[in-house]
Amino acid sequence: MKITKDTVEHIADLARLKLSAKEIENYQEDLSAIVSYVDKLKKADLHNYLATEQISGLHNVYREDEVIDTSKEESLELLKASAHYSEKDKQIKVKRILK
Repeated sequence: MKITKDTVEHIADLARLKLSAKEIENYQEDLSAIVSYVDKLKKADLHNYLATEQISGLHNVYREDEVIDTSKEESLELLKASAHYSEKDKQIKVKRILK
């Protein structure tokens, strides 16, 4: 499939790129080559091959979420353990990130 000059200009516009005429020509050739290669891959006969999504044999280990009832005293103890805990405000002070 041949990528047109208009297509390259459209992609460059979406990416907010300013391309020279030479760059447009180069990208036109490069993108056309990539699309042609992908077309070849689409035609490959892969029926005799197993899908390889993961080759190491590892898998994710998930656990169920558990709701644990904690008292306010226990929660307050955790807050107090922070170096930046404010006894007056009953909160942890952090650096401001928004102006």
